[in-house]
Amino acid sequence: MLDSNQVQNYMREETPSYIFMLAANYGGILACKKNPGKYLYNNSVMALNVINSAYEIKSNKLVYVSSSVIYPKNSPQPFKEDCLLNGKLDENTEGYALAKILGVKLCQLYNKQYGINFFSAVPPNMYGPFDRFYDNNANVLSSIITKIHEAKMNNKESVELFGTGKPKREFLFVDDFSDALIFLAKNFEGGDNINVGSGEETSIAELAQIVKEVIEYEGEIIFNPKYPDGVMRKILDSSKINSLGWQANTSLKEGIIKTYDWFSNYYKSKGDF
Repeated sequence: MLDSNQVQNYMREETPSYIFMLAANYGGILACKKNPGKYLYNNSVMALNVINSAYEIKSNKLVYVSSSVIYPKNSPQPFKEDCLLNGKLDENTEGYALAKILGVKLCQLYNKQYGINFFSAVPPNMYGPFDRFYDNNANVLSSIITKIHEAKMNNKESVELFGTGKPKREFLFVDDFSDALIFLAKNFEGGDNINVGSGEETSIAELAQIVKEVIEYEGEIIFNPKYPDGVMRKILDSSKINSLGWQANTSLKEGIIKTYDWFSNYYKSKGDF
């Protein structure tokens, strides 16, 4: 999708009526700090190519999947859709956030100029089966599952996690988000961004304890404050999508149990995922 000609040729040949744009270069907070230019460039180019090609073939609807990092770090919590561009971004994820903002705004402006139904769905941290586990760019929940699982398998007395454990985050199970995307494609009109959250807020320390219980690990969890926390609180205001009739159905613990069941069944050795 970095090649505009390939994207255009595909769109012209397949002429999809509904498009869900989820592709991205992304990782956890350390990966974002390490690759700000790459994430900004690649994600911007992919968004421009896909959104413009979808417009050229007159696709009925495009749902561009963004991220909660698009909202300014000092915005009132929970984040409302209209706080976009009202302040400074978190410097740890700035490159990725700027690219995602570009996609959001392109959908808005194309909708305004051409009257098309392109818009952005904004999820919180997502997780579930087929996530990246053995990957240096893994997100926080999959990374915690991997580390605690390995600690249990190797009979380690403790496991180290990055940061202080104090930041609070919102997590959404992948099946709930997939359901939300289909719901929005059927029921949402206009070019604005719309938040898609679970409504549950959990600290990283609490998250680690839930994972520990699910995996039945009896060792100690140690947090290393030398690593960055990112913003201390990040939760979405999902009242707009809730008012349309959608809400998440999977609790955090239930989702972690499903995720770890999948992980356990398919786990063989480091690097398999």
